[in-house]
Amino acid sequence: MDNLLFRRVFKPLGVEYSKEVSTGITELDYYLPAEKLVIEVEGSVHYYGLTKHRNAKKRLKDRLLHAAGLKVLYLPHFDYKVEIDGKYT
Repeated sequence: MDNLLFRRVFKPLGVEYSKEVSTGITELDYYLPAEKLVIEVEGSVHYYGLTKHRNAKKRLKDRLLHAAGLKVLYLPHFDYKVEIDGKYT
C-alpha cells in the first residue's frame, strides 16, 4: 500500500508528506503538514476480530488527532486492494 500511495497519489501531485511520524503520544502513518492531514492505513489489527469496528486504542488515537485540530483520512484494510507482484489481491 505504501508504494502505491507514493506512486499514484503523492508523487504525481507533488505533495510533500512525512511517513511514520512520531508525535510523542502516537505514530502517524502519513502526515501532510500543509493540509494538517493525517492518512491512516489501517490493517486488521486496528479492528475487533473480523468486524469493521475500530478497537479502543484506535478510537482513542482518533480522538487525540481530532482534538489536535488534524483532519484524518482512513484507509481501512477491507476497502483497498494491495499490489503484489503486479497483481491486486
